[in-house]
Amino acid sequence: MKTSSTDADQPRSGLEKTTIPLKEAQERVKWWLHAAGKMPPFKDDPGAVPRAIFIKLEDISELMAAYPDIKGIRVYFGLNEKGSTEITGLVVPVIQMEDHTYQDRIRGGDDPEKTAVYDFTAPCPIYCDTASELYVPYDGNNS
Repeated sequence: MKTSSTDADQPRSGLEKTTIPLKEAQERVKWWLHAAGKMPPFKDDPGAVPRAIFIKLEDISELMAAYPDIKGIRVYFGLNEKGSTEITGLVVPVIQMEDHTYQDRIRGGDDPEKTAVYDFTAPCPIYCDTASELYVPYDGNNS
């Protein structure tokens, strides 16, 4: 006799282990917007609160080709200018060390030709998917 099982009975693997329900994701976004909205300079301009950063797979693929030993990327948040609200994501390749920790692979100093720090992200606000279910309403007063 063949027994059946539901999807819930099956062990999750790969990407499935890291998925969360949409409702939980929306709550996390709301918590972020509320917390970030209290920070200057965002408290006076709730529409400027950083929501997301888009990174093209093509850019990630190019990083993987240029640095075949990397195990991932790390994105550092920054502002384009002092006092600005225009967020940027600074991407660096990450390698795995012998002790299984992950370390940024940054080569060199101030010369952009000698670093592995990339600024090819598209931040939201500016590049937003306002139709996304994770683009939750925020006017600076939501909790």
